[in-house]
Formats: sequence, C-alpha cells, structure tokens
Amino acid sequence: MTLSFSEAIDPATATDSTAYTVCDDSQTCLAIENNTLTIVNRTNVVITLIDAQTPAPITTVTVQSGNLYDLCFRNFVPQGSTVSFHAWT
Repeated sequence: MTLSFSEAIDPATATDSTAYTVCDDSQTCLAIENNTLTIVNRTNVVITLIDAQTPAPITTVTVQSGNLYDLCFRNFVPQGSTVSFHAWT
C-alpha cells in the first residue's frame, strides 16, 4: 500500500512501522512488516503488510505517533490523523 503526502516526508520518521495502523471497518488491524517501509519520490511511503488485505467497505490508515514530519518546515502529522479508502485486492 502507498501513502502519498503533499510535501516531502522525513524518511527517519516515515519509515517507522509503529507509526501507522491499518484497520478495516470492523476494527480488524493488519500487521505491518517491520523494516520494509520505503520512501518513493520523497512524498510516498510504501507499506508492506504481513496480513493479506481483503476487500472491505472501508480501510483506514491511522498515524499512531506524533513524530511524523515533513522535510520543508518540519511540520508534523498529528497523532490520530487518518485516511480512509476502499480496499481492492
């Protein structure tokens, strides 16, 4: 799965697998594989999941840490920020 940010993201904070949760609408959370998060084009974080993602009406990614920063002004993504989408496998 790929998260896209509007600004270049700090690789040191964005590639921490404990910074995110990925859960479906029934609050079943999928395991994120440690040490596999990568930055692509400075604005995208690629997350590899251990658990298979299944079609769900809504899947939500939540920022779990308050130290996810961009590179431009060192703004942080607030803890608890979410993005939801329909999961297709």
